[in-house]
Amino acid sequence: MNAIAESRSATSRGDRNAPLTCEGRLRLCLRTDAGQPIAHVAGEAGISRRCLVKWYARWRAHGENGLLDHSSRPVTSPAPTLGSTGR
Repeated sequence: MNAIAESRSATSRGDRNAPLTCEGRLRLCLRTDAGQPIAHVAGEAGISRRCLVKWYARWRAHGENGLLDHSSRPVTSPAPTLGSTGR
């Protein structure tokens, strides 16, 4: 089973803010890889060129796993300063 199929079976909702599913992102990456201009492919999908460039780079670096939704939560949080008590 590929990464996208595993992701779909793990959660049927996906990210509610994501403009495309992982499968849609893969289709856009494949079209870009086939030589279609990034701006043209992004425009047809209704997303920004910058967004497609990001997905395409992730796909080239990590394969289908790079197209999975990523958490927007930071990996680490800054340590509290001496003066802050959190109140």
